[in-house]
Amino acid sequence: TTLSVGVVASPEPSFQWYKNGAEIPGATGPTFTIPVMQLSDEGDYFVRISNPVGTVDSRTAQVRYTFDETAPTVTEVIASASFDKVIVSFNELLETASAIDSFNYSIADSGGAPLAVNGAELNANGSSVTLTTDPQTPDTSYTLTVILVKDAAGNAITSVSAQFRSWVPGPCNGVVFETFNVNNRLGI
Repeated sequence: TTLSVGVVASPEPSFQWYKNGAEIPGATGPTFTIPVMQLSDEGDYFVRISNPVGTVDSRTAQVRYTFDETAPTVTEVIASASFDKVIVSFNELLETASAIDSFNYSIADSGGAPLAVNGAELNANGSSVTLTTDPQTPDTSYTLTVILVKDAAGNAITSVSAQFRSWVPGPCNGVVFETFNVNNRLGI
């Protein structure tokens, strides 16, 4: 958690951060960082900015702390049109090492036949993973099972399953997209 204040002052100001009205020793810059947030860090923070011309206090920031004790959950599973990718979305940010461990994911079709998961990549949003699989059978229902994937707070999924269906190829292996221009029909 980082608190910061912007100030334009001449001569150069000094800074002193306060928590619940008490000076925080050593907190004498335009930013104050709490490296590992804990319940004891909850409180009301402000900074006093001073120079020979005067002193002013910033607005008070109410910093609250809620400990995350809940493991992530799968919110969506989508197969790709290339039949070799599956995107798994979670409800929160993930811890990278467990998210990219392909052994934490297993896929089976409705008959129980496994589909190999060959790789896992954490996407830029931090809360979804792209799995690389062996070729998926078109128009097939699959069950994804996720174990041991952790959120950013270290809470691990014990085991969770989600259903998804592979794509259905069309006659030309593509998608038909039709548009109609209403203005041309009206003679405009």
